[in-house]
Amino acid sequence: GHIISVGNESFQSAEALFHPALAGFYARGVHQRVHDILHEHANHKLEENIILFGDNTLIPGFPERLKKEAERAANRKSQV
Repeated sequence: GHIISVGNESFQSAEALFHPALAGFYARGVHQRVHDILHEHANHKLEENIILFGDNTLIPGFPERLKKEAERAANRKSQV
């Protein structure tokens, strides 16, 4: 077998989802997009029924971070 050392790259790739500028992209972070969609539709049922899927959602702590950052973007505690 081979030994593969993984350093900060594993954390930096996840961080780029929340701060795309770190990867050289001018875009809003995933938490900001979630907030934008919820605000645009102003539907509290959407906040309570978010389903995460895809490989990136398997990153340890991703669901909790997304919830925390989306609530911070909304400047309130909600059932995101």
